[in-house]
Amino acid sequence: MENSDKTRKLDIIYLSPIDWDYNCQRPQQLASRLAKQCNILYIEPIGLRSFRVRDIPRVIRRIVKWVTKNKKKQNNKLHIYTPLYLPFLSSYICKKINGMIFTTAIKKLCRRLSFNEPVIWITLPTDTAVTLANKLSSRLLIYDCIDEYASFQKNGNYIRSTEIEILKKSSLVFATSNQLFERMKKTNPNTYLIPNACDFSHFAQIKNNDISIPSDINNIKPPIIGYIGAVSSCFDLELIEFVARSNTNLSIVIIGETHVDKSILPVADNIHYLGQKKYTELPNYMKAFDVGIIPFKVNDLADTINPVKLFEYLAGGMPVVSTDLAEVRTHENVVSIAKTKEEFLTLLKKSVEDNSVDKIETRLKVARENTWDKRVETILRLIKKRIGD
Repeated sequence: MENSDKTRKLDIIYLSPIDWDYNCQRPQQLASRLAKQCNILYIEPIGLRSFRVRDIPRVIRRIVKWVTKNKKKQNNKLHIYTPLYLPFLSSYICKKINGMIFTTAIKKLCRRLSFNEPVIWITLPTDTAVTLANKLSSRLLIYDCIDEYASFQKNGNYIRSTEIEILKKSSLVFATSNQLFERMKKTNPNTYLIPNACDFSHFAQIKNNDISIPSDINNIKPPIIGYIGAVSSCFDLELIEFVARSNTNLSIVIIGETHVDKSILPVADNIHYLGQKKYTELPNYMKAFDVGIIPFKVNDLADTINPVKLFEYLAGGMPVVSTDLAEVRTHENVVSIAKTKEEFLTLLKKSVEDNSVDKIETRLKVARENTWDKRVETILRLIKKRIGD
Protein backbone atom coordinates (compact mmCIF):
# COMPACT_ATOMS: atom_id res chain seq x y z
CA MET A 1 0.00 0.00 0.00
CA GLU A 2 2.90 2.36 0.75
CA ASN A 3 4.30 1.96 -2.78
CA SER A 4 0.87 2.58 -4.25
CA ASP A 5 0.47 5.81 -2.24
CA LYS A 6 3.86 7.08 -3.40
CA THR A 7 3.07 6.29 -7.01
CA ARG A 8 -0.16 8.26 -6.82
CA LYS A 9 1.86 11.29 -5.75
CA LEU A 10 4.04 11.17 -8.86
CA ASP A 11 3.82 14.28 -11.00
CA ILE A 12 4.56 13.66 -14.68
CA ILE A 13 5.16 16.26 -17.39
CA TYR A 14 4.30 14.35 -20.55
CA LEU A 15 5.77 15.99 -23.67
CA SER A 16 3.59 14.48 -26.36
CA PRO A 17 4.26 14.19 -30.12
CA ILE A 18 0.55 14.73 -30.90
CA ASP A 19 -2.28 16.98 -29.77
CA TRP A 20 -4.62 15.50 -27.19
CA ASP A 21 -7.68 15.69 -29.46
CA TYR A 22 -5.87 14.18 -32.48
CA ASN A 23 -6.17 10.48 -33.35
CA CYS A 24 -6.12 8.49 -30.11
CA GLN A 25 -2.72 6.77 -30.05
CA ARG A 26 -0.02 5.63 -27.63
CA PRO A 27 0.47 9.05 -25.95
CA GLN A 28 -3.20 9.56 -25.05
CA GLN A 29 -3.64 5.89 -24.12
CA LEU A 30 -0.69 5.94 -21.71
CA ALA A 31 -1.30 9.41 -20.30
CA SER A 32 -4.98 8.76 -19.56
CA ARG A 33 -4.13 5.55 -17.71
CA LEU A 34 -1.16 7.03 -15.85
CA ALA A 35 -3.53 9.77 -14.69
CA LYS A 36 -5.44 7.19 -12.67
CA GLN A 37 -2.46 6.96 -10.33
CA CYS A 38 -0.33 10.03 -11.08
CA ASN A 39 -0.76 13.73 -11.78
CA ILE A 40 -0.24 14.34 -15.50
CA LEU A 41 0.56 17.58 -17.30
CA TYR A 42 0.13 16.66 -20.98
CA ILE A 43 2.03 19.12 -23.19
CA GLU A 44 0.97 19.28 -26.82
CA PRO A 45 3.89 19.31 -29.28
CA ILE A 46 5.99 22.08 -30.67
CA GLY A 47 7.20 19.85 -33.50
CA LEU A 48 10.35 18.95 -35.39
CA ARG A 49 10.17 21.01 -38.57
CA SER A 50 9.76 24.64 -39.56
CA PHE A 51 6.60 26.44 -40.60
CA ARG A 52 5.04 25.82 -44.02
CA VAL A 53 2.15 27.66 -45.68
CA ARG A 54 -0.04 24.56 -45.36
CA ASP A 55 0.41 24.81 -41.58
CA ILE A 56 -1.60 28.05 -41.33
CA PRO A 57 -4.89 26.30 -40.37
CA ARG A 58 -3.06 24.34 -37.66
CA VAL A 59 -1.44 27.52 -36.32
CA ILE A 60 -4.86 29.18 -36.09
CA ARG A 61 -6.29 26.15 -34.27
CA ARG A 62 -3.33 26.21 -31.91
CA ILE A 63 -3.91 29.89 -31.03
CA VAL A 64 -7.63 29.27 -30.46
CA LYS A 65 -6.86 26.30 -28.21
CA TRP A 66 -4.29 28.30 -26.28
CA VAL A 67 -6.79 31.11 -25.66
CA THR A 68 -9.69 28.83 -24.69
CA LYS A 69 -8.64 25.43 -23.33
CA ASN A 70 -5.56 26.56 -21.43
CA LYS A 71 -7.80 28.60 -19.17
CA LYS A 72 -9.94 25.59 -18.31
CA LYS A 73 -9.19 22.91 -15.77
CA GLN A 74 -9.28 19.51 -17.48
CA ASN A 75 -9.74 17.27 -14.43
CA ASN A 76 -8.11 16.65 -11.07
CA LYS A 77 -5.23 14.52 -12.38
CA LEU A 78 -4.92 15.22 -16.10
CA HIS A 79 -4.12 18.73 -17.33
CA ILE A 80 -3.58 19.55 -20.99
CA TYR A 81 -1.45 22.50 -22.08
CA THR A 82 -1.12 23.92 -25.60
CA PRO A 83 2.10 25.94 -25.88
CA LEU A 84 2.55 28.88 -28.23
CA TYR A 85 5.87 29.13 -30.05
CA LEU A 86 7.67 30.75 -32.95
CA PRO A 87 7.17 28.25 -35.81
CA PHE A 88 10.50 28.92 -37.56
CA LEU A 89 12.21 25.98 -35.92
CA SER A 90 15.31 25.98 -38.14
CA SER A 91 16.31 29.40 -36.83
CA TYR A 92 18.86 29.36 -34.00
CA ILE A 93 17.37 32.53 -32.49
CA CYS A 94 13.84 31.10 -32.62
CA LYS A 95 15.02 27.90 -30.96
CA LYS A 96 16.52 29.88 -28.09
CA ILE A 97 13.43 32.07 -27.71
CA ASN A 98 11.13 29.04 -27.85
CA GLY A 99 13.18 27.26 -25.23
CA MET A 100 13.00 30.24 -22.90
CA ILE A 101 9.25 30.83 -23.40
CA PHE A 102 8.44 27.13 -23.11
CA THR A 103 10.49 26.53 -19.96
CA THR A 104 9.12 29.65 -18.26
CA ALA A 105 5.53 28.58 -19.04
CA ILE A 106 6.08 25.03 -17.75
CA LYS A 107 7.71 26.25 -14.54
CA LYS A 108 4.73 28.55 -13.97
CA LEU A 109 2.33 25.65 -14.57
CA CYS A 110 4.27 23.44 -12.17
CA ARG A 111 3.92 26.05 -9.42
CA ARG A 112 0.22 26.43 -10.10
CA LEU A 113 -0.36 22.66 -10.07
CA SER A 114 2.00 22.09 -7.10
CA PHE A 115 4.23 19.81 -9.17
CA ASN A 116 7.37 19.27 -7.10
CA GLU A 117 10.37 17.74 -8.94
CA PRO A 118 8.19 16.04 -11.55
CA VAL A 119 9.07 13.18 -13.83
CA ILE A 120 9.77 14.57 -17.32
CA TRP A 121 8.55 12.23 -20.07
CA ILE A 122 9.91 13.05 -23.55
CA THR A 123 8.55 11.53 -26.76
CA LEU A 124 9.95 13.98 -29.34
CA PRO A 125 13.70 14.70 -29.53
CA THR A 126 13.36 18.50 -29.73
CA ASP A 127 15.46 21.44 -28.58
CA THR A 128 12.70 22.58 -26.24
CA ALA A 129 12.64 19.15 -24.60
CA VAL A 130 16.40 19.35 -24.02
CA THR A 131 16.09 22.90 -22.64
CA LEU A 132 13.34 21.84 -20.23
CA ALA A 133 15.37 18.85 -19.06
CA ASN A 134 18.34 21.16 -18.37
CA LYS A 135 16.40 23.96 -16.69
CA LEU A 136 13.72 22.16 -14.66
CA SER A 137 14.61 20.14 -11.58
CA SER A 138 13.11 16.69 -12.09
CA ARG A 139 12.82 13.45 -10.20
CA LEU A 140 13.34 11.35 -13.30
CA LEU A 141 13.85 11.86 -17.03
CA ILE A 142 12.18 9.34 -19.37
CA TYR A 143 12.58 9.10 -23.13
CA ASP A 144 9.87 7.09 -24.87
CA CYS A 145 11.13 6.34 -28.38
CA ILE A 146 8.02 5.62 -30.42
CA ASP A 147 9.28 6.27 -33.92
CA GLU A 148 12.36 6.67 -36.12
CA TYR A 149 11.83 10.43 -36.33
CA ALA A 150 15.19 11.22 -37.94
CA SER A 151 14.24 9.15 -41.00
CA PHE A 152 11.14 11.24 -41.68
CA GLN A 153 12.66 14.71 -41.53
CA LYS A 154 15.04 16.68 -43.76
CA ASN A 155 17.06 17.70 -40.70
CA GLY A 156 17.48 14.04 -39.73
CA ASN A 157 21.12 14.35 -38.61
CA TYR A 158 20.26 17.18 -36.23
CA ILE A 159 17.30 15.25 -34.81
CA ARG A 160 19.53 12.23 -34.30
CA SER A 161 22.12 14.27 -32.40
CA THR A 162 19.38 15.80 -30.22
CA GLU A 163 18.01 12.32 -29.55
CA ILE A 164 21.44 11.07 -28.47
CA GLU A 165 21.72 14.01 -26.07
CA ILE A 166 18.34 13.10 -24.55
CA LEU A 167 19.30 9.43 -24.38
CA LYS A 168 22.43 10.22 -22.40
CA LYS A 169 20.48 12.36 -19.92
CA SER A 170 17.59 9.91 -19.45
CA SER A 171 17.11 7.78 -16.34
CA LEU A 172 14.81 5.40 -18.23
CA VAL A 173 14.31 4.77 -21.93
CA PHE A 174 11.34 2.97 -23.48
CA ALA A 175 11.22 1.69 -27.06
CA THR A 176 8.21 0.43 -29.00
CA SER A 177 10.03 -2.08 -31.22
CA ASN A 178 12.97 -4.45 -31.00
CA GLN A 179 14.91 -2.50 -33.62
CA LEU A 180 14.50 0.76 -31.68
CA PHE A 181 15.26 -1.06 -28.43
CA GLU A 182 18.59 -2.37 -29.74
CA ARG A 183 19.59 1.07 -31.04
CA MET A 184 18.59 2.92 -27.86
CA LYS A 185 20.35 0.41 -25.61
CA LYS A 186 23.70 1.09 -27.28
CA THR A 187 23.59 4.60 -25.80
CA ASN A 188 21.59 3.99 -22.62
CA PRO A 189 21.64 0.56 -20.87
CA ASN A 190 18.50 1.50 -18.89
CA THR A 191 16.38 0.83 -21.98
CA TYR A 192 13.25 -1.32 -21.89
CA LEU A 193 10.99 -2.70 -24.60
CA ILE A 194 7.45 -1.34 -24.15
CA PRO A 195 5.56 -2.28 -27.33
CA ASN A 196 2.30 -0.74 -28.43
CA ALA A 197 -0.94 -2.33 -27.33
CA CYS A 198 -4.73 -2.02 -27.57
CA ASP A 199 -7.73 -0.85 -25.63
CA PHE A 200 -9.20 -4.34 -25.52
CA SER A 201 -12.66 -3.47 -24.22
CA HIS A 202 -13.06 -0.77 -26.89
CA PHE A 203 -12.23 -3.01 -29.85
CA ALA A 204 -13.82 -6.16 -28.43
CA GLN A 205 -17.12 -4.38 -29.11
CA ILE A 206 -16.65 -5.56 -32.69
CA LYS A 207 -18.00 -8.95 -31.58
CA ASN A 208 -21.03 -7.29 -30.00
CA ASN A 209 -24.19 -7.78 -32.07
CA ASP A 210 -25.69 -4.61 -30.63
CA ILE A 211 -23.33 -2.12 -32.30
CA SER A 212 -24.39 -0.78 -35.68
CA ILE A 213 -22.39 -0.68 -38.91
CA PRO A 214 -22.24 2.82 -40.50
CA SER A 215 -24.02 3.22 -43.82
CA ASP A 216 -20.91 4.22 -45.82
CA ILE A 217 -19.37 0.79 -45.21
CA ASN A 218 -22.54 -1.24 -44.76
CA ASN A 219 -23.38 -0.74 -48.43
CA ILE A 220 -20.02 -2.13 -49.60
CA LYS A 221 -20.12 -5.68 -50.94
CA PRO A 222 -18.40 -8.29 -48.72
CA PRO A 223 -15.96 -9.84 -48.18
CA ILE A 224 -14.31 -6.67 -46.91
CA ILE A 225 -10.54 -6.42 -46.55
CA GLY A 226 -10.08 -3.56 -44.10
CA TYR A 227 -7.29 -1.23 -43.04
CA ILE A 228 -7.31 1.39 -40.27
CA GLY A 229 -4.50 3.91 -40.05
CA ALA A 230 -2.69 6.50 -42.09
CA VAL A 231 -1.80 6.04 -45.73
CA SER A 232 1.80 7.25 -45.52
CA SER A 233 5.11 6.60 -47.25
CA CYS A 234 5.38 3.15 -45.66
CA PHE A 235 1.99 2.04 -47.04
CA ASP A 236 2.38 -0.31 -50.03
CA LEU A 237 0.08 1.19 -52.64
CA GLU A 238 1.29 -1.21 -55.33
CA LEU A 239 0.28 -4.16 -53.18
CA ILE A 240 -3.22 -2.75 -52.69
CA GLU A 241 -3.60 -2.18 -56.42
CA PHE A 242 -2.41 -5.72 -57.16
CA VAL A 243 -4.92 -7.26 -54.74
CA ALA A 244 -7.79 -5.14 -56.03
CA ARG A 245 -7.14 -5.95 -59.68
CA SER A 246 -6.33 -9.63 -59.09
CA ASN A 247 -9.56 -10.39 -57.26
CA THR A 248 -12.44 -8.01 -57.97
CA ASN A 249 -14.65 -9.99 -55.58
CA LEU A 250 -12.69 -8.58 -52.63
CA SER A 251 -13.66 -5.10 -51.41
CA ILE A 252 -10.77 -3.10 -49.96
CA VAL A 253 -11.74 -0.46 -47.41
CA ILE A 254 -9.17 2.07 -46.16
CA ILE A 255 -10.03 4.15 -43.10
CA GLY A 256 -7.63 6.92 -42.13
CA GLU A 257 -5.86 10.08 -43.24
CA THR A 258 -3.88 10.22 -46.47
CA HIS A 259 -0.37 11.61 -46.06
CA VAL A 260 0.77 11.01 -49.64
CA ASP A 261 -0.11 12.74 -52.90
CA LYS A 262 -3.68 11.62 -53.62
CA SER A 263 -2.91 11.44 -57.33
CA ILE A 264 -0.81 8.30 -56.74
CA LEU A 265 -3.53 6.41 -54.87
CA PRO A 266 -4.69 3.31 -56.76
CA VAL A 267 -8.21 3.61 -58.14
CA ALA A 268 -10.55 0.67 -58.72
CA ASP A 269 -14.23 -0.10 -58.26
CA ASN A 270 -13.42 -2.33 -55.29
CA ILE A 271 -11.13 0.13 -53.46
CA HIS A 272 -12.96 2.43 -51.03
CA TYR A 273 -11.27 5.34 -49.23
CA LEU A 274 -13.57 6.32 -46.37
CA GLY A 275 -11.24 8.87 -44.80
CA GLN A 276 -10.56 9.62 -41.14
CA LYS A 277 -13.10 8.41 -38.58
CA LYS A 278 -13.48 9.15 -34.89
CA TYR A 279 -11.77 6.73 -32.52
CA THR A 280 -15.13 5.98 -30.92
CA GLU A 281 -16.51 4.91 -34.32
CA LEU A 282 -13.72 2.51 -35.28
CA PRO A 283 -15.31 -0.63 -33.76
CA ASN A 284 -18.50 0.08 -35.74
CA TYR A 285 -16.55 0.24 -38.99
CA MET A 286 -14.31 -2.69 -38.17
CA LYS A 287 -17.35 -4.84 -37.45
CA ALA A 288 -17.82 -4.96 -41.24
CA PHE A 289 -14.24 -6.21 -41.82
CA ASP A 290 -13.73 -9.86 -42.77
CA VAL A 291 -9.94 -9.47 -42.61
CA GLY A 292 -7.69 -6.76 -41.17
CA ILE A 293 -4.52 -5.95 -43.11
CA ILE A 294 -1.11 -4.41 -42.46
CA PRO A 295 0.14 -3.68 -46.01
CA PHE A 296 3.44 -1.94 -45.25
CA LYS A 297 6.46 -1.87 -47.50
CA VAL A 298 9.18 -4.20 -46.28
CA ASN A 299 12.33 -2.20 -45.51
CA ASP A 300 14.55 -1.21 -42.59
CA LEU A 301 12.28 1.68 -41.61
CA ALA A 302 9.16 -0.51 -41.54
CA ASP A 303 10.96 -2.97 -39.27
CA THR A 304 11.11 -0.24 -36.58
CA ILE A 305 7.29 0.02 -36.55
CA ASN A 306 5.24 -1.79 -33.93
CA PRO A 307 1.76 -1.44 -35.49
CA VAL A 308 -0.98 -0.60 -32.98
CA LYS A 309 -3.57 -1.83 -35.47
CA LEU A 310 -2.31 -5.41 -35.07
CA PHE A 311 -3.64 -5.70 -31.53
CA GLU A 312 -6.78 -3.72 -32.36
CA TYR A 313 -7.63 -6.17 -35.15
CA LEU A 314 -6.94 -9.11 -32.83
CA ALA A 315 -9.15 -7.60 -30.11
CA GLY A 316 -11.98 -7.80 -32.63
CA GLY A 317 -11.20 -11.48 -33.21
CA MET A 318 -10.66 -10.98 -36.94
CA PRO A 319 -8.02 -12.65 -39.14
CA VAL A 320 -4.97 -10.50 -39.86
CA VAL A 321 -2.81 -10.59 -42.99
CA SER A 322 0.45 -8.64 -43.04
CA THR A 323 3.53 -8.14 -45.09
CA ASP A 324 6.72 -9.62 -43.62
CA LEU A 325 7.52 -7.09 -40.86
CA ALA A 326 9.91 -7.80 -38.00
CA GLU A 327 7.45 -6.72 -35.27
CA VAL A 328 4.61 -8.75 -36.77
CA ARG A 329 6.73 -11.89 -36.97
CA THR A 330 6.77 -12.02 -33.15
CA HIS A 331 3.05 -12.84 -33.38
CA GLU A 332 3.15 -15.21 -36.36
CA ASN A 333 0.96 -17.70 -34.46
CA VAL A 334 -2.03 -15.36 -34.91
CA VAL A 335 -1.07 -13.43 -38.06
CA SER A 336 -0.77 -14.66 -41.65
CA ILE A 337 2.48 -13.21 -43.00
CA ALA A 338 3.14 -12.85 -46.71
CA LYS A 339 6.57 -12.56 -48.30
CA THR A 340 5.23 -11.76 -51.79
CA LYS A 341 2.21 -9.95 -53.19
CA GLU A 342 0.94 -13.24 -54.61
CA GLU A 343 1.14 -14.86 -51.19
CA PHE A 344 -0.61 -11.85 -49.66
CA LEU A 345 -3.55 -12.40 -52.02
CA THR A 346 -3.61 -16.15 -51.30
CA LEU A 347 -3.61 -15.56 -47.55
CA LEU A 348 -6.48 -13.09 -47.86
CA LYS A 349 -8.61 -15.67 -49.63
CA LYS A 350 -7.71 -18.32 -47.07
CA SER A 351 -8.46 -16.02 -44.15
CA VAL A 352 -11.89 -15.16 -45.51
CA GLU A 353 -12.77 -18.83 -45.91
CA ASP A 354 -11.21 -20.21 -42.71
CA ASN A 355 -12.12 -18.34 -39.54
CA SER A 356 -12.84 -20.95 -36.89
CA VAL A 357 -13.99 -20.30 -33.31
CA ASP A 358 -10.67 -21.67 -31.99
CA LYS A 359 -8.70 -19.19 -34.11
CA ILE A 360 -10.88 -16.32 -32.91
CA GLU A 361 -10.30 -17.28 -29.27
CA THR A 362 -6.54 -17.47 -29.83
CA ARG A 363 -6.52 -13.97 -31.31
CA LEU A 364 -8.57 -12.61 -28.41
CA LYS A 365 -6.16 -14.21 -25.94
CA VAL A 366 -3.16 -12.46 -27.55
CA ALA A 367 -5.02 -9.14 -27.55
CA ARG A 368 -5.90 -9.51 -23.84
CA GLU A 369 -2.21 -10.03 -23.10
CA ASN A 370 -1.28 -6.83 -24.94
CA THR A 371 -3.39 -4.05 -23.45
CA TRP A 372 -2.49 -0.48 -22.54
CA ASP A 373 -3.39 -1.26 -18.93
CA LYS A 374 -0.71 -3.96 -18.81
CA ARG A 375 1.83 -1.62 -20.42
CA VAL A 376 1.16 1.03 -17.75
CA GLU A 377 1.59 -1.59 -15.00
CA THR A 378 5.04 -2.38 -16.40
CA ILE A 379 5.94 1.30 -16.77
CA LEU A 380 4.97 2.18 -13.21
CA ARG A 381 6.90 -0.80 -11.89
CA LEU A 382 10.03 0.39 -13.72
CA ILE A 383 9.57 3.97 -12.50
CA LYS A 384 9.12 2.87 -8.89
CA LYS A 385 12.20 0.68 -9.12
CA ARG A 386 14.27 3.50 -10.59
CA ILE A 387 13.28 6.10 -8.01
CA GLY A 388 13.60 3.58 -5.18
CA ASP A 389 9.99 3.56 -3.96
